[in-house]
Amino acid sequence: MRIRPASASPPFAVPLPGGGPTDLMINPLLGFPTRPPGAPVETYTGFGFASSGLLQKQTPPGAPPNKSMSLVFDTPGTYNSQDTIN
Repeated sequence: MRIRPASASPPFAVPLPGGGPTDLMINPLLGFPTRPPGAPVETYTGFGFASSGLLQKQTPPGAPPNKSMSLVFDTPGTYNSQDTIN
């Protein structure tokens, strides 16, 4: 899930570095969480972008676990969210 302002979202797929013109990969901005493993829970102010990355029950060997997302909203209100995978 992504939490973002009403402005434009990053694209889901981007060109694969070194690949051909039709080779794409998941945009790292969406595939990886905005909060690194072990970092404090993010606070969302209504500006910018927060992402869970790809949530997985089991991650590939050597990859940090990414099973859940926590986010604190510092101001009451209505926020836009978007599920970019489903």
